[in-house]
Amino acid sequence: MDRLLKLFRALFGLCFITLTGLALSPAPYLPLLDIFNWWDKAQHAIGYCTLMVTALLAYPKTSKLRLAALLGLHGCLIELLQSFSGYRFGDWQDAAADGVGVLLGWVLGLMFQSLIFSKFEGKSGLIDLPSPQSETTNEHPKDDAAVTSSAVSAATVSSSSKKAN
Repeated sequence: MDRLLKLFRALFGLCFITLTGLALSPAPYLPLLDIFNWWDKAQHAIGYCTLMVTALLAYPKTSKLRLAALLGLHGCLIELLQSFSGYRFGDWQDAAADGVGVLLGWVLGLMFQSLIFSKFEGKSGLIDLPSPQSETTNEHPKDDAAVTSSAVSAATVSSSSKKAN
C-alpha cells in the first residue's frame, strides 16, 4: 500500500510540475482573445481533471474539498501569473475550465479511489459482494434456525446416549 501511495504521489508531482511549467512557458502560437477556443478549454479541463484524480489517489486521507479548493486556486493563480508575464494572457474562461476539470476529476477520482483502495481493504471494489456464508444465512433464516436446533438436539441425544453406556 505504501509503495502504491508513493507511486501516486510521484505521478501527482510530475503532473503538477508539468502542467505548471507548460502554463507559464511562452507559447509560440496564441489564439485571438475574441475567439472562444473549445479545444483550449478542453485542454484546461483535461489537465486539471488529471491533477485532481492523481491528487485524490496520492492523498486519500486528505479532505477532498481541500484538494479541490487548492487546485482551483492554483488554476486561478496560473491565470493571474499569465496576465503579468507579457507573453501569455490570463483568461477567466480558462480558470472556469480549470474548475470544471477539478469537479470532473473529483467524480472520477472517487471512482478510482473506491476501485483501487478497496482492494487493499478486503472489499471487492465499487460493489461490496456479500460473502458466500452470509448469503446462505440471509436467504433462509428459518431453515438455518431449524438446522441449528436439530443439530443441538442431535448432539444432546448423542451425549445422553454416551452417558447411559
